Amino acid sequence: MKYFGLRIFFAAWFCFAVMKFTGFVYAAQALQALEGGDWNSAAQKAELSLRWNQNNPKMLETLGLSYWYNYLSNKGLDKLKASDRVFRKLSEVMPLYSKVWLYRAWVQAYEPSGETKSLKIFLRKAQSLEPKNPWLAIETSLLGLRKGEAATGISKDDALKQIHWALSQHYRNQTSPYLEPTLNELWKISHQVDWMAPVIPDEAPSFEKWMQWLQKKKFWKRYAQDYSQWHELSRDFYFALIRRGDDFLRRGESSRALAVHRAAERWNSGYFDLEKFQKKKLEDPETRPSISPSTELPKNVWQGEAGEPKNRLISRGVAGVLVQLVRGRQEIEIFMKSEPSEEGEEAFVRIWLWNHNIPHFVGVAATTKEWQPYRFEVESTGGGRWLQVEFFNGSENKATSGPILWLGALKLRSIP
Repeated sequence: MKYFGLRIFFAAWFCFAVMKFTGFVYAAQALQALEGGDWNSAAQKAELSLRWNQNNPKMLETLGLSYWYNYLSNKGLDKLKASDRVFRKLSEVMPLYSKVWLYRAWVQAYEPSGETKSLKIFLRKAQSLEPKNPWLAIETSLLGLRKGEAATGISKDDALKQIHWALSQHYRNQTSPYLEPTLNELWKISHQVDWMAPVIPDEAPSFEKWMQWLQKKKFWKRYAQDYSQWHELSRDFYFALIRRGDDFLRRGESSRALAVHRAAERWNSGYFDLEKFQKKKLEDPETRPSISPSTELPKNVWQGEAGEPKNRLISRGVAGVLVQLVRGRQEIEIFMKSEPSEEGEEAFVRIWLWNHNIPHFVGVAATTKEWQPYRFEVESTGGGRWLQVEFFNGSENKATSGPILWLGALKLRSIP
């Protein structure tokens, strides 16, 4: 009996430790299931964990999100009501947690009754608690775009400005991790790619992600429209990296200088060449027989890579023609059209002028199924050049049904 009280204490402590450990195990399993998208398992494990600690904020959040994502997947009203109940409790446990008010706004926005009176209150409260949280700014703005200004108090212009600001918040020389998911959500909301463009930050890394997204979705018209801006941003970014690397060298930080210069080379290779950035004119005329300047060439002059006549491209490849330029500025006009693929994709091309073995980028074009003239301006010292059309998005092989590119007549005229 001497140590009876001590034994009771240790026994109680052991039971408490076992319960806490069990709760932690269930909590870890719930988080893992939520991350893996197993909503039912996440909810089950979170409920078991909450038996040992009913007010655990993380498990309340996990349980509420499990019900919420389950509702989005299966549209069961019981899950919507369950998530509302859990988020209400979480807002009582942690009233200063900004995300919980966004969660409550989510639920309120999908209430079958259509009641939106509380929606504005929840969104304002979430924004006031963390006004500089990029993720929160994006989510509140997306909800505003989905449900409209009348229900949320967020106008379309304000929402797009907030998203633009949020996507600009990231480490130097990187992009926001929310960029591509946000683009996908905006596309689901609007299905208008031009409407989405203002949210992209005017910086090379983010703009590159935008161009990759456009290419992935095969929005070639917008891709062609933004191609020149992408080149300019990439050029400026390249030189900024070079200057930064030089600064490190002057300070004797050679390892950091090497890392920055290597990063700069990625922006100089593959897409861009330094000479093109530094010179607007195409110097050193190519050595060709001296002929009169080109003014108009018929569609049958186009040649393939093996020198064969080729004005119809059915797979990725190039076609070109020798042109004789005059000194000064000239406009190159190429007639082109495309036969869309089965998915409706039309041809996208890049235009180059070759001077010996040096390519000079001229421009891009997103063609349509009707014959259209596409115009490009160049400035040169005159002489022969090989004008090349690169069929950028043609199919990988001739057996597939990608778009087909047709090349027509070519005209050149001097610009005073």
